[in-house]
Amino acid sequence: MGWTRLKLILAAVLTAANTVMLCLILGFHYSSAYLPQQSMERLQLMLAENGIAVSESAVDTKKPNLVIYEGAFGEDYYTNVAELLSGSVTELSFNTPNGFVLSMENGDRFSFYNGFGIRYAAKDAPGAEELDALSGMNLTPLSKSDERKLKRTVNAFLQTAENGGGTAQLSLLAWDVLYTGEDPESGIRYCVCGQNARNTEINTLTSAFAVYDGKVIGISGSWCFAQVDSSYSAQLLDQINILYSVKNRVLEERKENGGDVVEIRSLRLGYAAYFRGDSERFYLIPVWNTDMNNGTTYSINAVDGSLYTN
Repeated sequence: MGWTRLKLILAAVLTAANTVMLCLILGFHYSSAYLPQQSMERLQLMLAENGIAVSESAVDTKKPNLVIYEGAFGEDYYTNVAELLSGSVTELSFNTPNGFVLSMENGDRFSFYNGFGIRYAAKDAPGAEELDALSGMNLTPLSKSDERKLKRTVNAFLQTAENGGGTAQLSLLAWDVLYTGEDPESGIRYCVCGQNARNTEINTLTSAFAVYDGKVIGISGSWCFAQVDSSYSAQLLDQINILYSVKNRVLEERKENGGDVVEIRSLRLGYAAYFRGDSERFYLIPVWNTDMNNGTTYSINAVDGSLYTN
């Protein structure tokens, strides 16, 4: 056998060995990153037998990989946020069963409740009642140009608090515009926005902003201006565990109230804000949001499997 032929054989053997090794590595990576397809198929069959359908492509088989975030909002959090947003000082403040109310020297008024809940009305501006009824308004769509201007106005307003005193870690918490519109009768423009952490939505951290004459005149919803100061990983429940939990909840509700076949439209990861008793610490914990065809969404804690309630 010639030396040239021997080298060709050795090269072919090495190439084959590398190909096998690469296939093994890719297979291991896939099995560690994705749920077994057979397990998902068996689960879908079991759900169907219990009157629970699963929409095609509703469930991604990629295993969850989110961290838990922890932060603090401090003793003077509400006062600081109100004074930074209004550009005024507090004239009067008092506690309520669920939070705080602050009246500012310039006539602005703030209410903070249930952690990050916020209502704001500028002096002589419509109150939060109009914002609460926003979903029932017949809003006129905005042009792309007007929508961009509206977003810039809201962004500049929020940054007065986010940049002042370093009350938010902007590299973590960002926000997206969910929808916009204008009330043709009053000329007030509305911008509904939701916060996210590393491009993952945060349940309930959504607010409606009312803008008139280029100025934010009202807020209603929930918004976090506080600082996230640490993060850590945790073992998260995967889609199979969550779907079993959803099945049990559906069957319990069907037993109590009756009902027909339901369908799971989507299963998506998000975050939810949790608060530790009376302390000034809060947590952003991964949750699985399961959207059903009947309008119900089950938000289930991805760490302990409990149902999230705001």
